[in-house]
Amino acid sequence: MKRYFGIVTLIIFVLFIFVAFFYWLQLRPAQIKHDCSWTRAYVGGESAHPAMTEAELRSIGLLKNCELLPKIINNSGSASEAFHDSVFEKRRMEVISGACEAENTKLISSYSKPRAAIPAKEQQRKTTDQEYKFCLRDKGL
Repeated sequence: MKRYFGIVTLIIFVLFIFVAFFYWLQLRPAQIKHDCSWTRAYVGGESAHPAMTEAELRSIGLLKNCELLPKIINNSGSASEAFHDSVFEKRRMEVISGACEAENTKLISSYSKPRAAIPAKEQQRKTTDQEYKFCLRDKGL
């Protein structure tokens, strides 16, 4: 009876050692490599903001000042060059001012009503080589 007990104990001990080595050398590295292959990325999300008037937006500096100072035309050239430069400059200022006003109008309309915060969404993405190597070193492989 004692002889069988010793053999059974030895078999259980060897089996335990085998399972421990298998876990440490096979299962654990496979799980670490799997976990290091993917990372979480957060996309989207917007912060909340209260409703604001145009005056409030201007006072805190969110709206751009669309008034451009006129360019001083160099009078060293001929009259036709000065006229061409002034027409070109006037048109350029109209285009830039129009784009600026459109951007301000869009901002005013977005702040006309309060907006609740929109949480960012979590997505899984494949890690880069540098992230993967760092993760492996960090986890002890």
